[in-house]
Amino acid sequence: MYFRNKKDLSDFLHEEMSANWIIAHTDKAFLFKYQNIKIQAIYFQYFENAEEIFDKFDFTVCMGAFDFSTEKFVLHKDFLKHNVSKILKFNANTSYPIVSALRVDKYKKKGFSISKSEFLRIMLSILNLHIDNYQDLRNQMGGMYGENYDNVLEPKEGEEFDIVKIIDKMKNLILDDKFFALPKDNEIGDWDSFICELLDEKIKCFIFDSKYYRIIRHDIQRICPAEMVENKKKYEVVDINSVVKFPQVRYKYVKLVSDGTMHSFYDYSYIWKIGENVAKNSSNGLYAVDDTNLKSCSYSREQDRVLLELKIESINDVNNIQSLLDNTCDYKRVVATRVVPLSEIESMIEKAESQTNEKDPW
Repeated sequence: MYFRNKKDLSDFLHEEMSANWIIAHTDKAFLFKYQNIKIQAIYFQYFENAEEIFDKFDFTVCMGAFDFSTEKFVLHKDFLKHNVSKILKFNANTSYPIVSALRVDKYKKKGFSISKSEFLRIMLSILNLHIDNYQDLRNQMGGMYGENYDNVLEPKEGEEFDIVKIIDKMKNLILDDKFFALPKDNEIGDWDSFICELLDEKIKCFIFDSKYYRIIRHDIQRICPAEMVENKKKYEVVDINSVVKFPQVRYKYVKLVSDGTMHSFYDYSYIWKIGENVAKNSSNGLYAVDDTNLKSCSYSREQDRVLLELKIESINDVNNIQSLLDNTCDYKRVVATRVVPLSEIESMIEKAESQTNEKDPW
């Protein structure tokens, strides 16, 4: 799997993935298993279309893709011909020719052959890399296809890069499948932190009511100050007002009686009036939802209901900070701005359902 941009990768990780599916990960890709199928998600670079991916692939027999945006297969002009003929033709523009040279043996075991001239092209592409430090060599030999080739690179502290010494060191290694095995320690403790690190993003955090929080997408989590102090590099302190914009709009159903007054379904003595500030000091706060949760909102099936549009003016009107992102309750104060017409309610519900249906589940 390849991704068109960072947002697509982020959406996939946050919405579709789970830490316990991942078998192995490197700085180029991760390998995961879903329903006993092993899948590689590659993110060393983003590609707008399949042809851009093929420009980086090493062999034409790999240059076949399925484009989810068009639901069509995209094939290089020689993809079928070379697969039927079981011959390897090398693409000199590939990003990792050292890995390509190592992959030749795998293809030979599958019945493919490569000409001397094609193999020489791989060798000459490697010569053109100009590797002069451990990081460059590690990048070239690091795992993108599941192998952990960079196991050969364990320089001693302060050791200077010397390609001749590395070559000499490798002569004593037994480069078998066990040596190239995936790292054993692939446990991912904090999934959200793992995603931010993978995306090279800092976790946004803020202070509200003398408490510390971190925010990742639509999830706010309470953290202790020590967590921020000990992990300064992975956090970015921001103003809460840059995270959540005000005023915020929410909705709730209330009971309309024959004299035109609007009462709370939960507490009939509680009367709602358009344009007035409504405060509530209970521990639970006021219940309200956003426009994507109208159908499942409390009292949405009552015959005598009307929908009120509510406005939350500022952060000071929030009882529980999480309520702003999980679209539920806990507001200290709101302003009832209007009664929402039925046609508008139906339109909002229809829009929310269409957006839900667009998300293709596993």
